[in-house]
Amino acid sequence: MRANTTREEWAWLATPSLVLLAVAGCLSVATDDAKPLRNAGIAVILCLPVAAFSLWLIRRMARDHPKRAAIGMAAGMLMRSTVAIAGGCAVYLGFDTIQTDGVFFWIWVLAAYLSTLAAEVFVLAKPGWVGAASAVGKG
Repeated sequence: MRANTTREEWAWLATPSLVLLAVAGCLSVATDDAKPLRNAGIAVILCLPVAAFSLWLIRRMARDHPKRAAIGMAAGMLMRSTVAIAGGCAVYLGFDTIQTDGVFFWIWVLAAYLSTLAAEVFVLAKPGWVGAASAVGKG
């Protein structure tokens, strides 16, 4: 497994969050209401940096031994879910304007969480990630 993450992989990781913000922006313009864009922005701020750190951590831990990547993935999942839930609760309970949005705020947080998770899995599981050692004994 490679030790460093390429720019292309960082771009793949960020793409779902940018798409989410674009969709929220379109909804905000269509409804003449800033709530979707605000909620999507908060959700992306809660989820994308932790996903980037998780990807970096997995690559760093797997540098010495491939089995350590599983530990990095477990730690990343724990960090991502903790930040999304605890940070979401802090924002939700801390601002009356977001409390009035109700479940719609949590839908944006869930969308940001799942899209960054899917992007990270895509980056890590794409062909070539396992390396040449996986081809031994095949054929």
